[in-house]
Amino acid sequence: MREKKRKKHERGLEPFKKYWETKKGHWELIYPDASDVDGWQCWLTVRCLDCGREYMRQTGTWLVKGNKHGCSNCAKTKAANGYIKLLDGKGFDVDASATKNGLRIYKIKCRKCGSVFEKESSNLMSWIKRNARCRVCGGKDYSPSVLKIRKLHQESGFTYLELSQCAHYSPAFVRDVACGHHGSDETAKILADIAEEMAKEKEHERNRTGLQHY
Repeated sequence: MREKKRKKHERGLEPFKKYWETKKGHWELIYPDASDVDGWQCWLTVRCLDCGREYMRQTGTWLVKGNKHGCSNCAKTKAANGYIKLLDGKGFDVDASATKNGLRIYKIKCRKCGSVFEKESSNLMSWIKRNARCRVCGGKDYSPSVLKIRKLHQESGFTYLELSQCAHYSPAFVRDVACGHHGSDETAKILADIAEEMAKEKEHERNRTGLQHY
């Protein structure tokens, strides 16, 4: 019993030395001094020497139980670089430098149509598994007017039903035009011009509502 109690209160990194030497990654102890480490519950401030990220971790949880786990920031960066390379091959330019609420944000630009949209790291894989298609062009070659309709639909949030009501066409016809199935170039241009006016009105309404709330 006394021996166990003595080990529990033993100070310094000596009891954890073997774990420190085999801990995955490359680390530097920032705080406290090695001689002041006091048991499993002691909080350590450590720095990853590969990326410079600092962490506060309990000795037993991080150093002993998590001995085979390296720097989480390095792991996420490696995964992000893999996704960027994969999406580059699918025709996208990707910026993965931003984060929000602890999640990496992937800003994705389609080279075919120029559309820009975002995906969080939490839903990126499911999108990739669904063939990582652009939400505007889907990898297809649309006419400029049809592409304009599709972009405004995505960016402004109006529905094809609303567009059909403003343009006095049937919803099915408008959707077919937006999918590139039916309609002349002239008809597509008329719908694109109406869609642009609808987008401006929605933007104006959002701004007006925002000012009222303010």
